[in-house]
Amino acid sequence: MAALAAFTVVLWGGSLRNGFVYDDLVNVLGNRWIADWRRLGRAFTEHAAGFDPRYRTSFYRPLMHVLYAAVHAVAGLRPWAYHALNVALHTAAVLLVVALTRDLLDRLDGPERHPWAPLLAGLVFSVHPVHTEPVLWVAGVTDLSFTVFGLAALLAYVRGRAVLSGALLLLSLLCKETGAAVFGLMVLLAWSGGLPRAWRRLVPGLAALGLYAAMRWNALGAVAPSAQEHARPAAELVLTALGLVARYVGLLVAPVRLSVLHSVPPHQGLAALAGLAVLAGAGALALRWRRRPLPLLALGTVVLPLLPVLYVPAIESGQSVLGERYLYLPVLGVAWGLAWALEEARHRLERPAVPLALATVLVVACSAAVMARTRVWRDSLSLWADAVAKAPGSAAAHENLCFALYTAGRMEEALSACARALVLDPARLDARINHATALLALGRAEEARRELEGLDVPQALVQRGLACMMLGRHGEALASYSRALTLDPSSAEAHNDLGVALVRLGRPAEALPHLERAVALRPDHPEYRANLRACPH
Repeated sequence: MAALAAFTVVLWGGSLRNGFVYDDLVNVLGNRWIADWRRLGRAFTEHAAGFDPRYRTSFYRPLMHVLYAAVHAVAGLRPWAYHALNVALHTAAVLLVVALTRDLLDRLDGPERHPWAPLLAGLVFSVHPVHTEPVLWVAGVTDLSFTVFGLAALLAYVRGRAVLSGALLLLSLLCKETGAAVFGLMVLLAWSGGLPRAWRRLVPGLAALGLYAAMRWNALGAVAPSAQEHARPAAELVLTALGLVARYVGLLVAPVRLSVLHSVPPHQGLAALAGLAVLAGAGALALRWRRRPLPLLALGTVVLPLLPVLYVPAIESGQSVLGERYLYLPVLGVAWGLAWALEEARHRLERPAVPLALATVLVVACSAAVMARTRVWRDSLSLWADAVAKAPGSAAAHENLCFALYTAGRMEEALSACARALVLDPARLDARINHATALLALGRAEEARRELEGLDVPQALVQRGLACMMLGRHGEALASYSRALTLDPSSAEAHNDLGVALVRLGRPAEALPHLERAVALRPDHPEYRANLRACPH
């Protein structure tokens, strides 16, 4: 186990050279809760993005903020420290896989036939390439932490420590909602009859679910996620969900062409048939393995964590609902299956070295894939360039590449990427705003103003106000900023830009309250503080 832990740290330690990408820019860099322990308590009483008034989510993940705050207290906003947390959590999960596999074999199957199965399962779990998204992405800490606490809860359940199991299950749920799948695995074990007094051991877990539901209701006003429904036929939604099943199983078995963004077309007949076959096969196997705890548990580990991500009514046509991070716990089912197969082959083949050779080739190939993806996740440019290469027809990929290029100061390339996104999806609002922002950076204010014409959302109005200021159309600029604040009074950007505009127009007395409000909303923003200091009092 010590050697396996060291191997895992070395394999994934290259991520410590990586930076913040994608949602990390909001969850870490823009997260005021993690920088102030006095505010951290709000993570338990508000939704996951409550630190930023621009966002509203149906997620409740308070321990994500606690983990980030602990890292921030030690290392501030240095990216390597947050990546180190992910590597540590993944290593802990690998060791828990070994311990859980060993305990299950000891209690349910006898360890003498499969002595190497625990180590093999841990090794497969360590190197599976689909883990690259949750481990290499700082925001993947939710999937890692809920799995670590969930596996620990399952291990305590197997060992008969019911109260400890319930407490760990609650921690898993507070990391991510998918922790409920762990309780489902406990129910499967009880249903299979593999453990003595297994149903009685579930009582603390039920209490944990009840307490979590109460905390979630207090923070969100509901238990189930709310989503805007779209006018898509029910049959299409079912086909989409079945197609997702096939795609997820495909990634588990053959983790190739990995990407931060997977496009899922709404009409996918063959994939839907494959998904239906997978679900039918899973149901048949569950009935066949009714009294075989280990195979039943492996099957449940693949299926149960995926059920929540098959909710697709709120997904726009063509938008990605396929995330590699959702496969972090399901990989355990694959790891158990491969470990069992290799052990059986070692027993039955005349040359037992053959399975060892195959396992070595598998580990080397997977390790190479992990190191290649580590380089892809190095920064936003490499990440989104890879996504565009993998899905050239994805408007979202081109839009995010545009933002990465803009941030890197490569404005002409950013314009090209945004233009491509708008060709693929002319109604894509963020792409239009990013396109106009790049035009402004190049001094093409009139083109930017026309691009933003008619967009009545705060971010677009702020950029339109800037364009009008550059063109000398001060009245239009002030009207745009005022409208942005009418729509979103908590927009720090709108307050700051309106204040700067008023200062430039020689109206510092009117500007001062807006500049002060911008700093109050975003006290960590250096530009807002500098503008306030520069305002004549």
